[in-house]
Amino acid sequence: MQIVTSAWRGETSALDSDPAAIYPRAMDVTQDIDAIGLLCPWPVLKAQKALREMASGEVLCLMATDPVAFIDVPHFCEQEGHSLLEVEEDGSSVRYYIQKA
Repeated sequence: MQIVTSAWRGETSALDSDPAAIYPRAMDVTQDIDAIGLLCPWPVLKAQKALREMASGEVLCLMATDPVAFIDVPHFCEQEGHSLLEVEEDGSSVRYYIQKA
C-alpha cells in the first residue's frame, strides 16, 4: 500500500495500484505542451488541440503558469472524459498530466 499526496488539493489517500498509475512521470508522456505565460483560455485550448490528435490512453503533460488553469484544466478533463492523473507544482509553473479518454 502506498500513501500518495495530491499537492494541488492537499489530500492524502492510500492506494493499492501500479506506480505508473500514481506517478505519471513513471509512464511515457506522449506529448509536452508549453503554455507558460499564456492566459485563459489558451492553456486549455492548446491541450484540447493536442489531445484531439492523440490516441486513447496516451498522456499529455501541460505546463502552465496561468492561475486560472488550476480551475480550468480539471473542469476541462471532467467535461471531456479525460483523466487528470496528477497536478505538480514546479516553482512558478504547474504541470498537468492528462490521460486521453
